[in-house]
Amino acid sequence: MSTLIAREFDQGTMVYIGLLDKVEEQMPPFFDPARVRRVKKEIERLRLDALAAEIRAEYPDIEIDYELLELVGIDDDIPVKDEKRRLANILEERHGYADAD
Repeated sequence: MSTLIAREFDQGTMVYIGLLDKVEEQMPPFFDPARVRRVKKEIERLRLDALAAEIRAEYPDIEIDYELLELVGIDDDIPVKDEKRRLANILEERHGYADAD
């Protein structure tokens, strides 16, 4: 998957998860709440697995921190370059190595 497609996929899933959050808050009577939660959880997992695969493609030996991956892309106000730098700092603190480029 190209970096552009991966980024678009990540952004698209974040939008969809946001929509499901709104549905959960204002659940229409004809919706199945348990099903909405299952779909949301599966979309979140799919997003994280796609991010992990992208990381493994570049760093095959790295241990994936899914808790950290959950933070990727959640703040639209942070430019991608700054987000990479912040994540690299967290990795550096936790694991002793990182590269923001």
